[in-house]
Amino acid sequence: MIDFSLSSDKPVLSDKFDILLQEIDALFDASKGDLCGKMEYATDFERYLWNLNISTNTISNYVETIIKEKCDADGLTVTASTSIGYGTETDIILIDITISDETNTVDKHYRIG
Repeated sequence: MIDFSLSSDKPVLSDKFDILLQEIDALFDASKGDLCGKMEYATDFERYLWNLNISTNTISNYVETIIKEKCDADGLTVTASTSIGYGTETDIILIDITISDETNTVDKHYRIG
């Protein structure tokens, strides 16, 4: 995560990719009620770990939708691909997010569970 500088006249983040990645990191790390002023800013991925009939496409669609609803993509294209690692004690969800525009592409990986 990139922190903002409190001592300078402008925020550290100026690149639209960095700004969106910061928002996505906060979205994935937050639970409902964690962020003051954005009480509904959170994801609910844990429910997918216990659903035996869920498809990876459903999770990927949820990720893309929640990013579009909660984050400022500012003309960037966001796609998600998901895989599920089935374990003996608990499963994990692996989420690969690709953010792109006409000239650049950035990949970010998340693990839930």
